[in-house]
Amino acid sequence: MAVTVEELLIGLVLGYQFAELKREQDRNVLLLQHSLKIAHSDALTGLANCYALYIALAELLQNGTLTFIDIDNLKLYNDYFGHRKGDELLQTFGNALLSELHGVGVLHRIGGDEFAIKSHHFAANKVVEYIENAVEILRQKDFVSAGASYGMVISGDAETIDELKEIADTCIY
Repeated sequence: MAVTVEELLIGLVLGYQFAELKREQDRNVLLLQHSLKIAHSDALTGLANCYALYIALAELLQNGTLTFIDIDNLKLYNDYFGHRKGDELLQTFGNALLSELHGVGVLHRIGGDEFAIKSHHFAANKVVEYIENAVEILRQKDFVSAGASYGMVISGDAETIDELKEIADTCIY
């Protein structure tokens, strides 16, 4: 009887320890998922960030495009209306463009007033239209001085990711 009770207690202790290990594992998985989201997302807009773009460009097909976008007059809004208004401009533009893309491309905020879209080549004309629509939405929301400059490059025009990014950046100006 004592042996049976001892086996039962050991079974209970082991069951408890396994349950604790499972709870700890589940917590660690959630923390890891959260860390990955933070590592790949822009804190202000929630869009994919520069690091996520770099990873995405490594997978860009030969018929893909990279579009760099520079928001015009962000400094004006930051200087005259405060950084909260500048942040609102960035969020509004990001949300407007994201809703326009509808899976045609992936929108990234790569820093400051710069965004990027990785898309398939067949969507190049649509991407330009979507950028212009997003700027129009900004203007409708009282960002009348805001605009966007952009440059697009087809992935086959470059041999490396860095060259692709440099060409897209140069095309803005």
